[in-house]
Amino acid sequence: MNGTIGWIDPCLDAAMWIKDAHLNELRWSVEKLTRGRWKMPIYFSAGIFSAVPDANWIGETIANNGTDELRSIGFAIIRTDDSPARGLTSVTVRDTSKLCLTADTNCDVELYRCKRPIDYVADPPTWNEYDPSASLSWQVAGCGGANDRVFIGSLSLTAGVENCLTGSTVAVALQAMIDGAEQNFMLRRSDIGPETVSITMRVMIELDLDVPPN
Repeated sequence: MNGTIGWIDPCLDAAMWIKDAHLNELRWSVEKLTRGRWKMPIYFSAGIFSAVPDANWIGETIANNGTDELRSIGFAIIRTDDSPARGLTSVTVRDTSKLCLTADTNCDVELYRCKRPIDYVADPPTWNEYDPSASLSWQVAGCGGANDRVFIGSLSLTAGVENCLTGSTVAVALQAMIDGAEQNFMLRRSDIGPETVSITMRVMIELDLDVPPN
């Protein structure tokens, strides 16, 4: 309750004066009960490749040779569509939340929240369409339009070294997903190089509960 720190007065009796520290320690303890932290992986399960715009491609890799691009689209499991929803609900995301990426090659990347619904198993997206079976096209091919994506941030990655995005833009993106938006991300390589880059990503959501815990 007190964050592993001893109470200033472990025992109170009728002869003691009430101190402001007694009240502050109780207040800090209640605050700890309303905060939380979730960590989970991002699964990059779909690739969209400009060189073969009507075919789906492997996820977890990105590339940009200056002519063609391979972009990757992935998802988190933050909340479910059950009624009532399971996972994170009725919470406020804190600006200290992080989206952390690791690549096997030095590169610069851009990360977006993908706004479109994606069927990763039965109907994966292509460069031209986010829903091929229904012939539903991206506003701009490659998940490139304002109706397709929202920019979160950019990072320079050193091979094998994790680097993280944090701050209000990350919090806004995660809050949108918790509040019902699609839980999808799009990642592209923004520099130019001949290598295909393998990437992994995780999310750490720090939050405040909007309602008392049960």
